[in-house]
Amino acid sequence: PRSTLFPYTTLFRSTVEERKAALDARLKELATDTTATQQELHALRDEHATVKARRDSLEQILSHRAYTAETVKNLFAEVEGGNTAGFRPLGILADYLEVDSAYEPQVEDFLKEELEYVVVSDWNSAADGLQLLRAEAGGRATFLVHPPKDAQFSWASGGSLPPMDSSKVLGSLMNHIRLNNGFAASTAALLPRLKNCYLVDSTETGRQLAATHPEYYFLAPEGECFHGYTVTGGKRTNAGPLALKRELRELTPHAAELAEQIETRIARQRMLEEETKRGRDE
Repeated sequence: PRSTLFPYTTLFRSTVEERKAALDARLKELATDTTATQQELHALRDEHATVKARRDSLEQILSHRAYTAETVKNLFAEVEGGNTAGFRPLGILADYLEVDSAYEPQVEDFLKEELEYVVVSDWNSAADGLQLLRAEAGGRATFLVHPPKDAQFSWASGGSLPPMDSSKVLGSLMNHIRLNNGFAASTAALLPRLKNCYLVDSTETGRQLAATHPEYYFLAPEGECFHGYTVTGGKRTNAGPLALKRELRELTPHAAELAEQIETRIARQRMLEEETKRGRDE
């Protein structure tokens, strides 16, 4: 009888040992996966916190229009404080403008004043805004009346190269700008300088063309603007509204994507912990 049972006893012991070895190996895999998941979770939480902080900061800057001139900032502060007797601007022109990212710095330099035009619904609102500046906010500002849908303009649409040697002219700046919310059809009329502004390949080209074609503006790659015998430029300070708004548009879905990845890692971590607990209980 003993010799008959021996093979079965040996087989049973071998099976138990194999199962234990497999379980130990699986527990080691779970430990490795748990550690890796925890590290990924920690990194994602750090990145999400950074992105969220920057997003919140941008929202704060944009909501308070901290990038605008003092007069415009004060005007909107009066509006937010309810001290405007019904005056309600629609925003500033920068709120209605989208620019190809590669040309944001040039546009923010060239249209610095225009980007801060205070958009209003009609001429009466513009008059109310001027009165508010005189009485409360102080300073000077330009009010842009939103044109009606059936407005007719005689300005040319722009965008075609001027009659000059175009080999070093990279195109019209207008081709890289889009106005929305009812402004698209009147871009040239609302921003007349824009239809006469062209991108050139170098400062040398800008100087030469501006001297012989003083009716146009020429923007060099580093942002210098040549017009007749004048050149405008210098060191850029902080990012303007166009760059800030684009960054916010990019950060918002990125923050949501990171939050989703965090939830996925948390779910995986729980699954690994539960499987590890079951393995140790066996």
